[in-house]
Amino acid sequence: MYMSGAFIPIVRHTDATLEAARAMGICNSCRYCEGFCAVFPAMERRLEFTAESMHFLANLCHNCGACYHACQYAPPHEFAIEVPKAMAAVRKETYAKFATPGWLGRLYQQQGVALVAGSIIGFVVIFLLAFILAGKDAEKLFLAASTEQLFYDITPHNVLVGLFGPIFLFSIGAMAMSGYRYWRLLNGLANEEAYPLAEARQTLSDIVQLRYLDGGGQGCAQDNDQPTQQRRIAHQMVFLGFMLCFASTSVATFYHYGLGLSAPYAMTSLPKLLGITGGLLMVIGCVAALVQRRRRHEALTDPTQTTMDVGFVTLLLVVAASGLLSMALRSTAAMPLLHLVHLSTVLTFFLLMPYCKFVHGLYRGLALWWHNREQKNPSRLQLSDG
Repeated sequence: MYMSGAFIPIVRHTDATLEAARAMGICNSCRYCEGFCAVFPAMERRLEFTAESMHFLANLCHNCGACYHACQYAPPHEFAIEVPKAMAAVRKETYAKFATPGWLGRLYQQQGVALVAGSIIGFVVIFLLAFILAGKDAEKLFLAASTEQLFYDITPHNVLVGLFGPIFLFSIGAMAMSGYRYWRLLNGLANEEAYPLAEARQTLSDIVQLRYLDGGGQGCAQDNDQPTQQRRIAHQMVFLGFMLCFASTSVATFYHYGLGLSAPYAMTSLPKLLGITGGLLMVIGCVAALVQRRRRHEALTDPTQTTMDVGFVTLLLVVAASGLLSMALRSTAAMPLLHLVHLSTVLTFFLLMPYCKFVHGLYRGLALWWHNREQKNPSRLQLSDG
């Protein structure tokens, strides 16, 4: 299928989509796993598996692993069906294919660790230069014991706004364009343009509950074939923690511009309570996610994504931990460096947000939205490229 129009990529089969399509062809004949998640009902609605449909099905997959452990055609069977690994490989192509700009998405996949490290170091240097240009002595900054007020002297409000504002707007714009391109691809799977606002409520419920991250109800499989809800709980903690931290920043922004209340805020204030709670949830959730990943069967993951996945969770962990530490040690000499590291990791996260593993939430959400639409309107589905 040729996708025409502004910012719409041409999607052709690759080795990854062909392997996933081969697996879906066999699964569509077997249908033993149809109750596990949204992938298999969506699969059954198709007569053939195009490259476009594979980018849709792959992002419906939550990698719970239930289908692999239940599959009678998994290795050492000659069919060698490994749906989770095949879908993970296609998702990686989705992240690069629909990224805006595309070259940055490809660069992140090739040099993700270098980009993260270089960005953090670069932002630390920028903050130090801003401190020096403001007429302050950088050496004294790291030799003298700190005070809570110095926390805000290190990075003046205008410097923070000047850096965070453009980077945040860039990331939101890049993700919006990527989502638009992916949504146009999904629209190409139907016989007409669709704007399924009616399914938005169900989709939001699916996302908040992580409905399909449970292997059909029992949880995600570990390397011992035993399902558990631990992975779902860890994801929920990270998600809730992130939203609480975002709420903390939003409330603080309202305090500053809406109420004229400038930081620093008391430890019992709403921004601090939201931030501390969110940070703790993120730290616990990220550590749990990293531990659980080591316990997962190797057939459930794409080995080429290990650095990308672990790097993303580690970056979130450093963001949360450095924020909590800089707050806890705000009256010590360690605070200035922790403060700069925290701000730099947050800026790095915002900058790379459209290209790191974080973006899977965007594509998965849109895929779930489209799945809910198809379930209510199966007659509109374009069953083939012809």
